[in-house]
Amino acid sequence: MNEKKYLIIYAILFIAAIVGHSIPSVLPYMLKLTPFFLLAINGLALFSIREEKNLRLLGWCILFFTVSILFEILGVKTGFVFGQYIYGNTLGFKLFGVPLITALNWTLVIAGIANIFEERNMGSLEMFMIAVGVCAVFFDSILEPVAVKCGYRLWLDSIIPMHNYYSRFIISALGAMLIKLLKVKFNSGLLWKYIAMQTIYFICLRIILVPR
Repeated sequence: MNEKKYLIIYAILFIAAIVGHSIPSVLPYMLKLTPFFLLAINGLALFSIREEKNLRLLGWCILFFTVSILFEILGVKTGFVFGQYIYGNTLGFKLFGVPLITALNWTLVIAGIANIFEERNMGSLEMFMIAVGVCAVFFDSILEPVAVKCGYRLWLDSIIPMHNYYSRFIISALGAMLIKLLKVKFNSGLLWKYIAMQTIYFICLRIILVPR
């Protein structure tokens, strides 16, 4: 399947989800469908990687997914990594209190961001890591208020601590470093376009659901 077809499917799914979240009577059903929606859009991304036979990128995804799960479990159990929080039931099946879909989505978010800068030859490893880390924090700053509103994550006293963003930066930068160390190459620009669309999607949800 070519890139254009993937993007058309993504556009249909994201637009339908935005409309569903904007209708109060439909919103409860959209929240129940959230893990299936996230599985569908991330599954498409993984299928595109497999279709391209990009084994290095697929291997990185498996490795970073595992690392993300471990950090999330540590975070939920100790409050040390990201702050004091728990996951609600919106995101579906959990492993030690952490929905697997959240680690999968974060993995592909970092891959998509890395795709942007890998195509532009950032030069030094340090600049690449910083660029990926900063963009990951930007994405998370958009996502977090929506996550709270939709019951993805529940923070102690409903306050998102700054060290959540520091930790996101560090973990994302390390993920970027692994991309370089493993000599991962991206065969197309589909992943960054997918993450750009997901960013717009969460901006729309934030405007619709989160009061100013």
